[in-house]
Amino acid sequence: MQDIIYIVNINDPNYGELSVNSWKNWASSNGCEVVVLDKSFSNIEPHWYKVYPFALLDNSDIDYNRILVVDNDTIVHPNCPNFFKLVPPDRIGVVFDDSNFDWTIRSTDAYHHHIFSEFERFDAFEYFNSGFIILSKEHKDVYFKIIDFLSSNYNALNEVQTTYGVGRDQTPLNFLLRKYSKIEYLSKKFNCQSLLSKEIIEPEKLEKLVYISHFNSMPRDQRFIYMSNLYKYFYE
Repeated sequence: MQDIIYIVNINDPNYGELSVNSWKNWASSNGCEVVVLDKSFSNIEPHWYKVYPFALLDNSDIDYNRILVVDNDTIVHPNCPNFFKLVPPDRIGVVFDDSNFDWTIRSTDAYHHHIFSEFERFDAFEYFNSGFIILSKEHKDVYFKIIDFLSSNYNALNEVQTTYGVGRDQTPLNFLLRKYSKIEYLSKKFNCQSLLSKEIIEPEKLEKLVYISHFNSMPRDQRFIYMSNLYKYFYE
């Protein structure tokens, strides 16, 4: 059984191919397989396809051991350590999100008030980014519970996003994964976000400091340029 890198790449953004190819390079050196979802199968927002890895792998008869669900605006360092070995099978591996604390607090407040009022509230300094999540087979039931929750609450979840502009999958996953499983935090090096505001966007800096560069919190045209620069630096 192989470990799987699961990437949602719907609507074929110009930067998505760069991310997928970087992960294919890393996977070939670490005995893993990259599985890309590039076609919609329902009317849900593409963000929510990140909760379907177990269902899609099972339906495709793909055998697997561990799974990394990773965003398509990431570039992995060719010498990134094998993070699967760092997370116990009974825990879900995540990385703290320090992109914007005002947004994190507003998002958590809005979803807690309107959707998750019966769930335990968590501290903003425990909030994780949903663009890098390590799973094992022990979490299959957890994710099917999340799919059921999504089916029952999809309109209400979209209403919160539409009204308050506080994201789609990330904050709900912060509530749901805590309720149903145990969380293991990895170093920020495995999902370094908001690179522009951190002023470490240059390939030379990222090579020394970061294992997985996450090009979120920037316009899409800039995202493609910066991701292209790093991809060429690492792989061409």
